Amino acid sequence: AEASPEELIRRVYFDLHGLPPTPEEVAAFIQESQKPAGAQKAYETLVDKLLASPRYGERWAQHWLDLARYAESEGYRLDAYRPNVWPYRDYVIESLNSDKPYDQFVREQIAGDEIDPSNPKVTIGTAFLRHTIYEYNQRDVETQWQNIKNEVTGVTADVFLGLSVQCAQCHDHKFDPILHKDYFRLQAFFSNITWPDDKPLATPEEIKAHDVQLALWKEAAKEPLAVIDSIIEPRIVNAQNSAMEKFPAEVVAMWKKPREQRTAWEEQVVQLAWRQAEYERYRFKTDKIKEPEQSKLKAAQEQLAQFDALKPKPLLSSYIIGETGGAPGVTKFKARRTGDTEVNPGFLSIMDPTDAKLPDISPGSATTGRRTVLANWLTRDDNPLTTRVIVNRVWQYHFGRGLVSTPSDFGRLGEKPSHPELLDWLTTEFVKGGWKFKPLHKTILMSATYRQTALRAPKQKELTTDPENRLLWRFHPRRLDAEQARDSVLFASGELDTTMGGEGVPAAKPRRSIYTRKIRNTQDEFLASLDAPPGFSSLPTRDSTTTATQSLLMINGDWPLERARAMATSLTNSKPKNDAEVIERAYTLAFSRKPNATEKKDALAFLTAQRSQLKREAPPKPVEVPAIAAAATYFGSAGVSKTAKTLVHTPGTSHEKLRVVETGRIEGNEFAIEAVVNLTSLYPSGAVRTIASRWDNNKADHGWALGVTSEKSAYKPNNLIVQLNGEDFQGSLMYEVVASGLRIPLGKPYYVAAAINNEPAEGQKFGGTITFYARDLSDPQAPMQSVTVPHQVCGAYVNAERGLYIGGREKDKSSLWHGAIARVALRQGPLDGGKLMAWVGATDASCVIDVNADTLPEMLKGDVKTAWKWESTAPAATRKGSLDPNKEALADLCHVLLNANEFFYLH
Repeated sequence: AEASPEELIRRVYFDLHGLPPTPEEVAAFIQESQKPAGAQKAYETLVDKLLASPRYGERWAQHWLDLARYAESEGYRLDAYRPNVWPYRDYVIESLNSDKPYDQFVREQIAGDEIDPSNPKVTIGTAFLRHTIYEYNQRDVETQWQNIKNEVTGVTADVFLGLSVQCAQCHDHKFDPILHKDYFRLQAFFSNITWPDDKPLATPEEIKAHDVQLALWKEAAKEPLAVIDSIIEPRIVNAQNSAMEKFPAEVVAMWKKPREQRTAWEEQVVQLAWRQAEYERYRFKTDKIKEPEQSKLKAAQEQLAQFDALKPKPLLSSYIIGETGGAPGVTKFKARRTGDTEVNPGFLSIMDPTDAKLPDISPGSATTGRRTVLANWLTRDDNPLTTRVIVNRVWQYHFGRGLVSTPSDFGRLGEKPSHPELLDWLTTEFVKGGWKFKPLHKTILMSATYRQTALRAPKQKELTTDPENRLLWRFHPRRLDAEQARDSVLFASGELDTTMGGEGVPAAKPRRSIYTRKIRNTQDEFLASLDAPPGFSSLPTRDSTTTATQSLLMINGDWPLERARAMATSLTNSKPKNDAEVIERAYTLAFSRKPNATEKKDALAFLTAQRSQLKREAPPKPVEVPAIAAAATYFGSAGVSKTAKTLVHTPGTSHEKLRVVETGRIEGNEFAIEAVVNLTSLYPSGAVRTIASRWDNNKADHGWALGVTSEKSAYKPNNLIVQLNGEDFQGSLMYEVVASGLRIPLGKPYYVAAAINNEPAEGQKFGGTITFYARDLSDPQAPMQSVTVPHQVCGAYVNAERGLYIGGREKDKSSLWHGAIARVALRQGPLDGGKLMAWVGATDASCVIDVNADTLPEMLKGDVKTAWKWESTAPAATRKGSLDPNKEALADLCHVLLNANEFFYLH
């Protein structure tokens, strides 16, 4: 039977947009379907509208990004963020929305820099070839570069030809007619590629304007620039030379050759190795420069700052493919009988045994033109693989399974097509239609097969001859994928931000999932739990697992609970007349249909019972402790806190943590932090009570925090610690807890301090030390305790992008201070042990910030965007002192709906 209008509109919306329809869109479609023109006309109009929407490109780009192994980080252990990858994602979205012909789309991704080198909207396509994972500190550069070329060869064949040519890397393919030499004939098309980082993603006009302005700035600032370069550049050059000398002797020999004497292979290896040397420039720290050069440098930097208005903003460097220039690279492989064999670029011998006809290279040519030859062959109308492979992928994404169910393997190990004639016919129509996707989509979407219901009648049995529904005797139901599920939750809660394009954002932002920053080793928890791929390899099909962790995350996780509360707020703000109306809208938001009579009755009963229960269980109204109180209340008459007042941090209220507005200065790798505190309680878990931090508690993000351990900590409770998340001696991100062993008891005023440096302790090659201090302020005779502890983090634990917080951490709700903090001072450089508690004040040259409870009321005044600010992670209702049983009961109903199978499954 044909699907109902509600079933059909939900299906096609998710299919083309990755989002459900609004209740208003559902109602309008049902109404149009009942008109004399009929359901056929209403449905065709709907399909045309959805294909014309920019939401279409956002949804279908995700399928291509899976194939392209798209991610915004390097992978491996360091997994550094790639800040200039996102334009490729926007390029894919724009290409699909404009219905760019697929043959053009393919050619741009293989050879866009050769086809139209001055057009950044074309050259960015070659980022397809650059999404390989990369280990920046790998010394065996030759092996790493060969692995990169192997990966590019394999993914090109997988994605465009649907062939696993990797099996022919060591010998003739055991099952498919792919010769050993064919693998390297294909690889030879990529014999000259490089990974440039100096090509801006801009038009020639934009580059020229930037260069003119840059020249003006350099001319105006030439005096301070000369001083800065004379001090810094020799040191950076020495560091870069030292880095290059650490490579194997054969790589060092390549590097020392004049550029014009290197072969293409040698240039590729040197360029890859130089990426490690170039990193020395970015991690160079000026705080190690001694006097008198340090004073000269600071004076020159201050002088240079006067010309900031002249300096142009840097152009975004493009994440594209380049070439070595000069003679084409030589591709060799070890044949079993003849040994080393050199091959020329060519295609599969079974299709064309001759070498590819390559263009002549004129002197000074930037590229060899080889990849254009490959791109043109891939996109020939008579290529029997390229078009069938992509048409099969489109079918797969519409029905959950391709006509060939192994979409990246059309070989003997793959499955035969279930409907070969249908695949041939669709492919022929696709080519006739100019290789465009939107007509192909419409052909499939308008078919009776696609419009079948997925729901069987009560007495209907499954087709026993086809239990897997491979012949599609009904529409095949499937679970929403990770991005659809996350976006749908945000849609239902009314929070979804549909802004298009731009750099990836943290998962905490309510943007569509395709714009969520994709870090390979640290995926968003929600997306990862629903099988979103990390991007390590090309993925033709997604897993759809069912695990206990998914249920636990949806039922108990903070993110789904917060979205259910937001959905309840949105429903309440829509001013419903009664419970029946709010239930109807909630069901339509979640399931794209109205509830039936039984569901409505059950939901009304649930709301009534839940409200009664919440009222019975409501705790006494909590008393909000003042944010600022007299210090004597917490530090006693013997206290020496040097403040008349103190800050009172109370989790669950509006006074959890204090965001400090800074003056532009920031601590370096060597800094000290002092505080006067009184701790009221510990967490029952191993969480940390944070005194101060510049971190979001994310181990994929650089930062530091000073705090006290709780009851189940591996370092024992009440331990004064510093957490560092920086880089080890190889530049890899590492996390370390540096524990002092000094115990900070509850209910007593204490002076605490930590002086952090990155000078290795005696006997250590790398890292630094932290000197901790602690003194009981309730006892005037108490001694100052001190201990110095080594650590292995070499630096980069200060992240200027993170805010400075007192009593907590940025964006984090699980590391809050409970108790009083009277004063916190953060200063650059070491801490003189003879001047402890000699509060520096904001006028001191080394002072980054001095948080004084006496002066805080003034600091809190002013523009909310720039003034100091108390922040809270507790729900607004909790901060006000009580929960609204009506809203909380509605939030519980929303939570039920967002956990329902019908929400997660597409019929």
